[in-house]
Amino acid sequence: MICLISEQSIPNLIGIKQLSHQDDKLIFISTKKMEDAKKSNNIAYSLEINDDIERIIVDESSLTDINEKLNNRFKHNNTNYIVNITCGTKLMSMAVFDFFKSNFPDKTEFIYIPINKNYIQYFNEDRTKENITTSINLVEYLKAYGITITDHNNNPDDSCFDVFEKYKKCNFNNSIKTWKDYSNNDQYKNGAWFEDYCYFNL
Repeated sequence: MICLISEQSIPNLIGIKQLSHQDDKLIFISTKKMEDAKKSNNIAYSLEINDDIERIIVDESSLTDINEKLNNRFKHNNTNYIVNITCGTKLMSMAVFDFFKSNFPDKTEFIYIPINKNYIQYFNEDRTKENITTSINLVEYLKAYGITITDHNNNPDDSCFDVFEKYKKCNFNNSIKTWKDYSNNDQYKNGAWFEDYCYFNL
């Protein structure tokens, strides 16, 4: 699968999760700006596949450079491709579409994932749309935008649920007198417990 990298990570994440198979090679067409911002690294981090991705770095404002890089990489290939043209700059999308349409018309499927729509748009005559059936969990979403998960515990501390129940019983008045039973951490007492509660209920 070939993905164009830009500020938005989710369309690529959805495409990869739904359509890419375990043995498929992932190729990211990116730019220096996006690499400096670690956009492709964030997608790899979210999918936990850092070692299996090839990156092609192009000048997003130069049609000549984009075509040259594509020709050098794919000229002699005889492979089937899924090309996600949702992201990248407009010039990148048009150049990549034109290159694969001209050189591998029978071996390429083009996809586009519209914003706020629950389907994948195809550009092939025999296939137009496919419903999105995959999902992205909270941890994958945060990682895709570069937020490091330092403590992802699938077995939450029951104390945050206990505190919530005690608050309910006293009409959410900040009068729990047994904080020592839960934590000696002032940050926890001042609301961090509620962040835990929300996190483990998502």
